[in-house]
Amino acid sequence: MNWLLAPLQYDFIVRALLAAVIVGVVCSVLGVYIVLRGMAFLGDAMSHTCLLYTSPSPRDRTRSRMPSSA
Repeated sequence: MNWLLAPLQYDFIVRALLAAVIVGVVCSVLGVYIVLRGMAFLGDAMSHTCLLYTSPSPRDRTRSRMPSSA
């Protein structure tokens, strides 16, 4: 049981767990609100906004993190 509680001695682990709990609660409440109000397109737009900076556009070769094939 000690191996399970050992990481909690570090402050950044405690802050990360706290942030994860807060994000989990906020996102679950917001998700239920979106579904009950029938705003499916808002939820879809929010998910695409999260992916905006994680996947580079194939048309944008100047800012892409992948090497160009030229």
